[in-house]
Amino acid sequence: MSKNDHKKDAQLLEELMGAILPDVEEMSREEVDSLLAESGCDLRAIRKSLHTAASELAASCRRNGQAAPKTLVAFAEAMDDSPILPRDPKAAEVKAVGWIRQLGQVFHVPAGQARVLEAYRKGEADLSDRDRVTLDGAAAKLRKKLTDDESR
Repeated sequence: MSKNDHKKDAQLLEELMGAILPDVEEMSREEVDSLLAESGCDLRAIRKSLHTAASELAASCRRNGQAAPKTLVAFAEAMDDSPILPRDPKAAEVKAVGWIRQLGQVFHVPAGQARVLEAYRKGEADLSDRDRVTLDGAAAKLRKKLTDDESR
């Protein structure tokens, strides 16, 4: 295959992918979160898998007597959701800022996906009538609030 044919195939593939997949660069954060929730992706599991693979690759380089590429180490540290800060001070600052931002985030239920979030119940037998009424009332209020929020 010539270089020109390869470029044409790559361009065609890019156009097809653009037609099939939404342009996440142009979507709002809420739209992306909603899209991911609908797809059933477990981002934490994906990040953990990427972190493990990158860490193992870096360790393999070190076992072979080579220094792990800085970009690989930075990627592994970026995918690490543990509380351990990266060695690089700039990367550590970015991670710390991310944690601080998460503290101020409000839980967002994606539009069209209203689900009642109920309190943990030990079992129906463990609840008094008063507890059942309280929990059912709280669930009804939450359902109404979510329905009102979605209709806006």
